Amino acid sequence: MITSHQTDLLAKSPSQEVLRGVLEASSEACWCMEFGIPVDVTAPDSEVVRQVFENDPYWSFANPAMAQLYLLPSDHTLTDRPVAEIFPRNPQNEEFVLNLIANGFEVDAAPARDTRYDNVQIEVENDVRAHIEGGRLLRMFGNVRDVGKHRRREAALAHQLRLAQTVLGFLPMPVLALGDTGNILFANAAATRLLGASEADLLGREYAPVLNGGPRDRRALVAAIDNVIAAPFPTPQDIHVDGEEHLWTITNSPADDAIAVIVSAAPNRPEV
Repeated sequence: MITSHQTDLLAKSPSQEVLRGVLEASSEACWCMEFGIPVDVTAPDSEVVRQVFENDPYWSFANPAMAQLYLLPSDHTLTDRPVAEIFPRNPQNEEFVLNLIANGFEVDAAPARDTRYDNVQIEVENDVRAHIEGGRLLRMFGNVRDVGKHRRREAALAHQLRLAQTVLGFLPMPVLALGDTGNILFANAAATRLLGASEADLLGREYAPVLNGGPRDRRALVAAIDNVIAAPFPTPQDIHVDGEEHLWTITNSPADDAIAVIVSAAPNRPEV
């Protein structure tokens, strides 16, 4: 993170070349935006937003990682380019500035939507600090990260989860999904019918009290689940519990420090 002290050094200190070299060598995109006309941060929020975009903002510092992030052509220098080319005034960037105002121009991982030099909009996060004197914003500075790939991955995972829940929801066999602490994360319609409780009543509850109230085969199931969750280094496996009413299958899938336990049931005896 660039501090206001470092920014002052860039302009005044005999060590400015050393500090500039450190910042320019950083793999993180570092920037400093100054204003030709200081922004009156004592004005109403809407006016502060207007001034941030209109009071002659310019890049006083941008390292090579910043130029690479925004795909600046190699024959250009970012400090020679208008700020609006990559930080245009749009609804999301206005929200970004409002977030800065609400937090005293000191935020971490603040979302914004910027425009690269290939005219592609990207989702970014900024760590931002500011230099304010006498109610006037002189400069903002910080680091910026492209988080678009992470957002796309999160969206893809969310879609896969919704699809899996839809498929499991229509299965005729009861299915429960448990977290690593044994709380119920998902219950399909067949499971709610078997347990005599709605999905809303089951979600978040500990599995043992829910299952222990049933026939003896459920108590054997609880004991088997207890062993799976208590295992310090569980191995992916299917565990079968042959109960009086159902053949239960416990499938555990370790992932980092969590265990996803899928409990499914099938009738133990085919209907005659």
